[in-house]
Amino acid sequence: MSEEPTSTDNPKPYTGPERRKGERRKLPDRREMIRFELEKEPRRSGKDRRKSRQDLWARRDF
Repeated sequence: MSEEPTSTDNPKPYTGPERRKGERRKLPDRREMIRFELEKEPRRSGKDRRKSRQDLWARRDF
């Protein structure tokens, strides 16, 4: 429950007090298997209808 994030976006892990009081999920997971397989290539090509995920602040005109 108090695992430190391994993201490179946040170089300083949270060192404050633990605010979580317990597990959020009370019941065990009912799924027998997960819906994706790590060995397979992603099916999404990245060419969708959405605009590219660029930094919005970089495009702002101040």
